[in-house]
Amino acid sequence: MSPFSARLAELLLAALVVTLGVICPQPATAAGWEIIHAQTRTSGGSSSHPSIRYGHACAIAGGKLLTTHGYFYDRERSNATWLSDTWSMNTHSPYTWEKLSDHYPQALAHKAYTTNRPPEAPCGRFGHATAMVNETLLMYGGHDGGFSRTNRQDYQPNHDFAEMWSFNLTNRQWVRQPVASDQGEGPGKRYLLAAAAVQGRFVLYGGLGEGQGDVWAYAPDRRTWTRLAAEVSVEKGGPGRRVGHSLTPWVAAGAVGLVMYGGRSTAADGTNVVHDDAWFFDLKTNAWRRLRPAVAPAQLAPGGDDGLGSGTGDLPPGRLYHASLETSLPLTSGGTNGGKTGGGRGRARVGLVAGGTLTTPGLKCTGDAWAFTLDCAATQIAWARLPDFPAALYDTRGAAVGGVAYVFGGHLCALEHPAVPPYPFWYVNQVLRLDLAGRRELAELLRAGGDGPACELQPGEGPVHDEL
Repeated sequence: MSPFSARLAELLLAALVVTLGVICPQPATAAGWEIIHAQTRTSGGSSSHPSIRYGHACAIAGGKLLTTHGYFYDRERSNATWLSDTWSMNTHSPYTWEKLSDHYPQALAHKAYTTNRPPEAPCGRFGHATAMVNETLLMYGGHDGGFSRTNRQDYQPNHDFAEMWSFNLTNRQWVRQPVASDQGEGPGKRYLLAAAAVQGRFVLYGGLGEGQGDVWAYAPDRRTWTRLAAEVSVEKGGPGRRVGHSLTPWVAAGAVGLVMYGGRSTAADGTNVVHDDAWFFDLKTNAWRRLRPAVAPAQLAPGGDDGLGSGTGDLPPGRLYHASLETSLPLTSGGTNGGKTGGGRGRARVGLVAGGTLTTPGLKCTGDAWAFTLDCAATQIAWARLPDFPAALYDTRGAAVGGVAYVFGGHLCALEHPAVPPYPFWYVNQVLRLDLAGRRELAELLRAGGDGPACELQPGEGPVHDEL
């Protein structure tokens, strides 16, 4: 099965929906994820809550959770719904949503593209990549099944976007940015890529197309792209090309780069390979290195072994289409950074991956969540298991601020919907919250000094939305 056929099969599965009974808010499980916004009864959400969606994007700006674009199949109208609205949610109780920009009609986008004029805003899409750079939301790539170019809803291939858009949070306007690079070409049409912001640059990697295992960086101040590295094949010691992976920005103890985890690649014989490895792309050398798992005791969620097949229990199983986010947390002991000890007052950078599917084609969704950190040399990765989601989800998205993780949207996999909380659609618009501060599962992960895996952050190295 071709990569496009596999993704089309997943979309056809996504079109199935079932209606259940009344929806009621669910209390947080003990020490687990809190449902701060329950699933809505209607697929379109409301004036105070975004619609169901998956394949969207999330970020943190000004202490608020942002989400934009995505997709769902509208059973009531029997058509694909490509979303382009943008929302923000206050990350303090009562966690109110506010719509920042309306949906840009696909009909207007079709009129613009067919008359060779740029649309006024990015039309609906999913599988795009976003990141916050200098308080501006940047978005690149994605796919809408060709709807904006063909005016058909039958998911045509070869209609990936090669557009960079910026969203100004002050005037709430989208602006299309140049895509040329100082080498004459930009990253080109991309779908199912990943991106992250590192030290004022928007860095992307991966995509569904052949040859898209390269790495590109966009500098907003110069409005230009630079190709940082060509694709490095598995045979030559690199990660090759992947889709459905994640990129997490990483700046600590002088190490500057990105952590790439998971995703799917296609072997020479055409079979799909789902990866469980992590790589570091060093932005000082523009080179990949595979991260070695650090020796650490198993950290299982309450209930012990859950049959996920990770073998030892202290490493997450391979996955794709998962959520990824990052924050900083206090160390549980004195930090170390080039021989300096923090005396327990320092902080460490922590990444999270959660949800996704363990297989493709055919979806085996998972609701497990994992935290990770790197050593100061950014050569080893240590993992710790966190509580599971209330239900397994793939293509969900999230972000974190102040040591608290938020996850919004996604897609269910099970043919029978989970009983608690009830879900009337295959897509969700609930919001989950997990406070990471003081969690016992993270005690070992956040231990620094001696043989501890964590690395103390120095001033200016933490996530821009966290206070050091």
